[in-house]
Amino acid sequence: DRIAACEAIGDAGRQGHSGGRAATDTVTALRQRLRDSNSLVVCAALSAIEGVLAGWGGSGVPDKAVRAITTGVSSCLQDSKPAVRKAALGAVQELHRSAAHPDRVVSEIASGPLQQDAPAMREALLRWLV
Repeated sequence: DRIAACEAIGDAGRQGHSGGRAATDTVTALRQRLRDSNSLVVCAALSAIEGVLAGWGGSGVPDKAVRAITTGVSSCLQDSKPAVRKAALGAVQELHRSAAHPDRVVSEIASGPLQQDAPAMREALLRWLV
């Protein structure tokens, strides 16, 4: 089951790991679930990404991964379902906490998602930034 798999990955991520290539590969695989037609799967994938980020460890999420995660999660901030938008914002908040350079997260959001014509996403991100 896709939801159970995402939940298991998120739980494992929250237990902590060393980050690096394995964590990057895990987030890359989860990003594919962000385009699922089932919003429950999308929410579970966002929660799993949040879990992997929370347990990243080491020196934090590297800049290259920040860009990839921001790109994937930003599309969910435009979703018509409030639960998906809320889960996406949670992933952005955890990314900001876990990043090696938190200012890079703000920069990626300001140069990408905030530039798009998506009022709901813009509102959520501006609330987060303020």
